[in-house]
Amino acid sequence: MKIRWLIFAVMQLPLAFFLSAQETREPLIEYAVQAGLNLQGMIGKDAEGDKLGYSRINGLRLGFSIHLPVKQDLSVRGGLFIAQKGAENGTVSPRNIYKIYYLEVPLFATYKRPAGTGWFEFGAGPYAGYGLKGKTIIKGSNESLETDIEFKKIVQPEEPYSLNYFRRFDAGAGVFAGYKWPSGIFMQISGNLGILKINPEDQRIVDDQTAIRNVGMGVLLGIVF
Repeated sequence: MKIRWLIFAVMQLPLAFFLSAQETREPLIEYAVQAGLNLQGMIGKDAEGDKLGYSRINGLRLGFSIHLPVKQDLSVRGGLFIAQKGAENGTVSPRNIYKIYYLEVPLFATYKRPAGTGWFEFGAGPYAGYGLKGKTIIKGSNESLETDIEFKKIVQPEEPYSLNYFRRFDAGAGVFAGYKWPSGIFMQISGNLGILKINPEDQRIVDDQTAIRNVGMGVLLGIVF
């Protein structure tokens, strides 16, 4: 419960920053393109209520962002990204690797501070994601098999067990820290934690206690223009 209240507080930061000191807002709006690598995983509980033991996988993240100044050192930053998330289930053969591609919209409150010839930047806020497509890779000792992930809110009793099901929508909170050079090039280290469960209600399972959420971190490079 404390973690959820903390995430809720982080999600209010962009609105609070935007409403503060409008009279000192800088007129310059910045645009940036970004690309990088994610280390993504899934946390939560399985159908019996036991802790998930999923491993993290590498993924790509790319998109663009808009930086709207509020004060000299404060801004609100939104964007549109393609983000690959997922996890690996199993340490012995066969292993299931889940890969889900989201269209993701973050909205961060950002603070920058001069350092050297550039600026340190820190940000926090909410994000929302829409699942575009996903796949499960089943890796055996000698071969692998790919199947598409089905997006559903509810899995009906007659649905096959041969497929994997996830909810299409994801939402949570994120933070980042980075450095921007005078040339406009910047680097960020980021982290995110989902607050929505991405597993559907599974009516095939009696007393299903599954609760799965996305979690991850990443490194991004970008340039402001």
